[in-house]
Amino acid sequence: MTDGPISGKIPRRLNLTPEESKSIIDHIQSNPADLLQIPTVRALLARSRFERVEAAALETLEDAGESVRSHAIEHNMNNLRKMEAVERPSILVYPLRGIEYVVRNAAALKVLTIGPRSESEIFSLIAAGFDPDNISGLDLISYSDFVQLGDMHAMPFEDGSFDIVVMGWVLPYSSDNQTVADEAVRVAKPGGIIAIGCPAEIHGQPGTAEAATAIGGVPVSTPDGSKTVSRFFNSGQLMRLFEGKIDTVYFRQDPHPATADQRGNVTAVFRLNR
Repeated sequence: MTDGPISGKIPRRLNLTPEESKSIIDHIQSNPADLLQIPTVRALLARSRFERVEAAALETLEDAGESVRSHAIEHNMNNLRKMEAVERPSILVYPLRGIEYVVRNAAALKVLTIGPRSESEIFSLIAAGFDPDNISGLDLISYSDFVQLGDMHAMPFEDGSFDIVVMGWVLPYSSDNQTVADEAVRVAKPGGIIAIGCPAEIHGQPGTAEAATAIGGVPVSTPDGSKTVSRFFNSGQLMRLFEGKIDTVYFRQDPHPATADQRGNVTAVFRLNR
């Protein structure tokens, strides 16, 4: 039964009528993939699908090159089991959804996501309108047919294979960021779009001065001295990896001054030269 006409303006409260609820349920039943628009649903589905995989089906790349940090597989395997940062990919996917060309052509565009870890990133791309059959993943770990094993320093793809290459939070695990960037350009089509995200370190930490001119990440040892990682302090470090190859910058983000004492992210989304 409907609540009837409203004499004044619609109130701020989001109270669904029975008719509205039924309409939404009917739509979801006919278009179940629309549920992937909801971050919580993406996370729950990714966790459920991962937990259904037998241990023997979880694969890791045994012959990763020397440029892959030695702790990369162990670190990401632990985070995969804990399903940490499953919604972090949205930081890159949302800017992609704001590009008019992408919105109009998403269903036909071929996308490569490097280091997706869990299927949550895949689901984010599907929610953005990309065809599942046009989405490829590359990682040191795989439990899904969406993702094949491979080293981002020597990607197993032909030149000009993808319209969009997403590199989410993978550069810190490389000791040779330039090779990764060159590989991303190689597998992207001329005029293709690159989207990169990396964790941003707190201002004032070691390497900040060097980062002002650094090309890629600044090698920094962890506090206990057991590991070396590539640290990022600004988006310029990302952009300089593609010097002379960028046509248009769609989106670029550095930590906001109000959050200078907090760890955040640096991101960049840009179109390559044709």
